[in-house]
Amino acid sequence: MGVDRHEVFPTEDARIFPLFETEGVLSAIWSPDDGRANPVAMTMSMATRVRKRGVRIGEGSRVTDFIVKNRHVQGVMTAQSPIMPEVVVLAAGMWSRWFAVKIGVSEPLQAAEH
Repeated sequence: MGVDRHEVFPTEDARIFPLFETEGVLSAIWSPDDGRANPVAMTMSMATRVRKRGVRIGEGSRVTDFIVKNRHVQGVMTAQSPIMPEVVVLAAGMWSRWFAVKIGVSEPLQAAEH
């Protein structure tokens, strides 16, 4: 997929990242172009940009299900009422997998304790 990544071994692991605990490690993947992002700032930035393009973001409405017709998501059901937008974006974070399964989509995201 064009991602710069390299398999590295324990002696290299410690050189690249001195805090890395190498005991029991056979090898690892190093991706020098990876970075970190503040998830809240990133989300707010994306929301600001799409709002400028006319997207309405609904907040405070709990989505309980999808409205599906002919295997296509037509809208979402909320605790208050159905919403039938032109486009539905699944952006439920750690809950995305649960929603994706309901429409037959494999979502490899899984919540895990850090």
